[in-house]
Formats: sequence, C-alpha cells, structure tokens
Amino acid sequence: MLTTEMILEEIVGEIHDEFDLDQPSVVVKDQVTTVEGRMLIDDINDMFRLDIEDEDVDSIGGWLFIRLEGNPARGKKVVYGEYVFEIADCQRLRVLRVHIYRDPAAEALSENAEQADS
Repeated sequence: MLTTEMILEEIVGEIHDEFDLDQPSVVVKDQVTTVEGRMLIDDINDMFRLDIEDEDVDSIGGWLFIRLEGNPARGKKVVYGEYVFEIADCQRLRVLRVHIYRDPAAEALSENAEQADS
C-alpha cells in the first residue's frame, strides 16, 4: 500500500515529521560545527545563543535557502552576527548539511557591506 508520504518522498526526497524518531546529527570538529539542513532554527539558536527568526521557515536549510534567494550551492556563505553559515552539501535546491563557525571579522565585513548598500 502506497501512502501520500511515500509518493512525496519519491518526488522531493526524505520528509521528516513529528513521527520520525531520528534527530538531525551534529558533528563538531575543531572550531566548525556541521549540522543537517533540516535542523530547527530554534535548536541552532539554543546551540549558539543566537536569535535567528523567520516566520516562513523552521529549518536552518530553509533559512539559508531564503537568505541566498533560492540559489543554494556548496560553499555559499551567509553571515549572521559573528557566525558564518556555509553550505557543506546540497542536492538540487535542498540544503543537506551546513558548516557553522564563529568569525568575529565576519560581522564587521557584513556591517560594512550593509552600509555600502545604503
């Protein structure tokens, strides 16, 4: 018997919902934390003491997708405060893994770029 979820997973990839028991993995190596794109923004906020907010998405992969204007690719980066979010792996338009690391200089560069845009 086929379920709607099975059909959708064939089209868009694995779907994780409240019935799935496995949690997104987190790997810390040196000063870089690697998380799965499906990790909740709330969990990222708790881990790094951040205040990322987005009413449209709940995962870090979705947040990056929006920040990168729907064009995620391996190696693309988004700066938030002193943290850099770098796409480690993606499949088509889906962010699979993200490297997160602290770079105090990144915040200054981000602020300078924003001032130049004004």
